[in-house]
Parts: sequence; structure tokens; C-alpha cells
Amino acid sequence: MHRGRLDGLDGLRGIAALCVFLSHVFPDYRTSAYLAVDFFFMLSGYVMARSYEARLGSGGGRAFMLARIRRLCPTILLAGLFALPWLLSQPDTSATFVLVCLALPLLINFPAWSIGAELFANLVHALGLARLGTRRLALFGMVSFAALVVIAWGHGLDFVPGRAVWWAIGLRALVPYIAGIVLHRLWRDQPPFAPGAFFTFAAMPVALALATLFLATRGWADLAFMALICPLLIAGGLCHGQGSRLAQAAGAFSFPLYAAHAPAILAVQAFGLGWPWRLAAGLAAGALVMIVMERMHTPSTGSPVLKAA
Repeated sequence: MHRGRLDGLDGLRGIAALCVFLSHVFPDYRTSAYLAVDFFFMLSGYVMARSYEARLGSGGGRAFMLARIRRLCPTILLAGLFALPWLLSQPDTSATFVLVCLALPLLINFPAWSIGAELFANLVHALGLARLGTRRLALFGMVSFAALVVIAWGHGLDFVPGRAVWWAIGLRALVPYIAGIVLHRLWRDQPPFAPGAFFTFAAMPVALALATLFLATRGWADLAFMALICPLLIAGGLCHGQGSRLAQAAGAFSFPLYAAHAPAILAVQAFGLGWPWRLAAGLAAGALVMIVMERMHTPSTGSPVLKAA
């Protein structure tokens, strides 16, 4: 099995980002695209364990967190600039208001909450999870999942800042992240089963698009997606897509699109423009951010974490 990039997982990352993006382009169509974020968390746990856990176990936590911050935060801050037209259309257009919004991405870039949650999971990984044996880590993960079941059973996993307390958001990030770590320790890129390629790359968008069929049982449907579908997707991504240029391109575009589309959509809304403009603005913003960040992250400044993320 390849020890470099895992193109199948990159392709899935791109599909997940596209699902979130389209849910914001077409907000009137109800989906469960928010569950793509839970897949992101599980995938992050797997990739971070694969890329960095050996060094985390021997005290590399500070370097790990600095690399994660360098990887994630500049992109989010850069993406916030696309919201300037929306900011300037608000009643308060003072320099202080604009600067505060740009400095606090969550105010103008609502998907940014998940970046903060992922950094929290990274921090817990560095401080303690990397030192736990697999059995203890799995037990901790199961206890955490049981707590998440209690919280999410009635209303699902769609709780974000403004709708839930921060500890619940942290728990939502930590549970799939721990699962990703455990999956890497058990599989080492060689899962014991191989879901078909069609299932691997079609299951996520199909499942998220059919959310309206499960409104009455949303809680268990969301939890089932996290606990059952996400591990199957990771297994499939490990078995399919290696060498695919489309998967590689989707992976490269995934984070810029995820980070930049919401501020760009806000800017378009400031002019009262419809969904074609939201679609075009989000894609263009993602492409521009990708180009800028690729130039910033030159090979001489790259690290295993930056390349794996």
C-alpha cells in the first residue's frame, strides 16, 4: 500500500466539501450536508494519526499544533476578505466593525466553526490521545460516543455555535476524530474489507441528499452515518482511486472551497444576486484561495502534516 498521499481519501474530501458548498448555494433544499463535517473529522483523525502520531507519542505536540495552525488559519483569514462587500453593506461600516469581523472568522464565515473544532481535536490528540494504547483509546471513544448519542438522539448532529454549547461541539468533533485514529491503528491503510468503488464515491452525496426521508428519525440516522457509513467510506477510499488525477484535484480544491465559499456567497447576497452567482462566486473564491495558498506553501516550507492534511 502506498505511503504517500491517499488519492481515494482526497477524492472523498473533495466530495464532502462539494456537498457542504452546494447546501449553501441552495439553502432552501433540505439535506444533511452538515454530516460531511463529521466525515471530515474522522478523516482528519485517520490522516493525522498516519502522518504524525509516532512523533506525537515522543513529545512532538508543539510542532504538530503549529503546523496545523499554519495549515488552517491563514486560509480562513484570507477567505474572509471575500466578505468585504457584504460587510460594507451593513449599517455599521466603521473600520473597527470591519476589522473585528475579519479578525474573528466565525462572524463572516460560518463553516469556520468546524476548523476551530478540528484544532481542538488536534490539541487533545497531541496532549493525550497519542499516548493512549489502542484499547484504551477505543474505550474512551465508545464512552464519548455514548455521551454524543444522549445529546444527538432527539435532534441530530446539526448543532453549531449559536445552537449548542461549546462542549457539545467539541464532543461532536472528538468522537469521529478518535474513530479515525483507531481505524488507522487497526488498518494501517489495509482495511479488512473493500467496499465497491461506486459505493465509495456515491454513498455520501446520495445519503446526504435523501435526508428528508429521515426527518422523523433524524437522530439515529445522523449517528448511523457517523458510526457506520463514515468508516465504510474511509475503507473504500483506501482501496480505490489511487493514481486518479480527478481525485487528486478534488482533494487539492477541497479545503480552499470549504474555507472560501461562505464569505463569497455573503458578498453575492449583498447585491441581491441569485444561485448562479452564488455558485460561480464560491467556485471562483475557492480557486483563488487555492492558488494563493499553494504559492505560500512552497516545498521548502512544507512538512509531513501540511502535506497530509
